[in-house]
Amino acid sequence: MVRELNKIRISHGLRSLRRSQSLHQSSSHYARFLMVRNMFAHRARIAVASRFEWAGENLELHWGWRPRPRYTVSRWMNSPEHREVILSSEWRWVGVGNSRGRFHSSAATIWVAHFGKL
Repeated sequence: MVRELNKIRISHGLRSLRRSQSLHQSSSHYARFLMVRNMFAHRARIAVASRFEWAGENLELHWGWRPRPRYTVSRWMNSPEHREVILSSEWRWVGVGNSRGRFHSSAATIWVAHFGKL
């Protein structure tokens, strides 16, 4: 997923994002949280490590258990709000997590990407 995000950024003249273990942990935790609670929504505050001055978040839900990172990035790029997050020059760090399970009784995958600026 990070590779797919960086391909898009580079094609738009932006720097690659660096992988952050703490953002990976926060995004993975939130993806599991959403799946377990059959919930799909942003919270008012993104729970990331305090070392990040700013944080952004993209969410995606698709049916089936295949991860489909290219499909997910394509959907984000076709959404003005998600595209803006991906193409922001402010972000330097990223962590991505996903969760696969039953969402309202159907097989589903939830992706969460957390973007950070120190």
